[in-house]
Amino acid sequence: KPLGNVISVTIDQIETAAYAGQPLEADLGEAAKMGQAILVNKTAAFGRDDLGLPGFVNSDSITVSTASTKAAGGTYWANATAAEIAGDVLDLVRGIKNDSRRIYKPTVVTMPERYLDLLYEEVPALNQDGALTTIAEYLQKALNLTGVQHRAALR
Repeated sequence: KPLGNVISVTIDQIETAAYAGQPLEADLGEAAKMGQAILVNKTAAFGRDDLGLPGFVNSDSITVSTASTKAAGGTYWANATAAEIAGDVLDLVRGIKNDSRRIYKPTVVTMPERYLDLLYEEVPALNQDGALTTIAEYLQKALNLTGVQHRAALR
């Protein structure tokens, strides 16, 4: 099954767009382009069972990384310091680079909102100059990322 789009319009849509002066072809093309990008990202992340394609999230080829044990106990970020959270993400991204022999260099980190919120809390301990920054900003600079975002952005 291909990863493609089909665009169909009705006479009413064509007439309405013409009357309103809207560029129907351009609008439909942009919507199709966005839909295709979402489908490709979703397929890469979650796979396609109908094609036998695993995604990054559920592939046996992807090494599972467990967060380090925190000073307060356990591996949960709820018990972690900012430095421990940053260390976990650094280890994960560096693991991807090393496991892929530096072929894959992540540019975006995505995660569930409850964890993402922790990354956007301001903490002074991450910068040598003591200036306030967030864990997300620190990680973006340390790993040369373009973004740290909610995982729903993949869909």
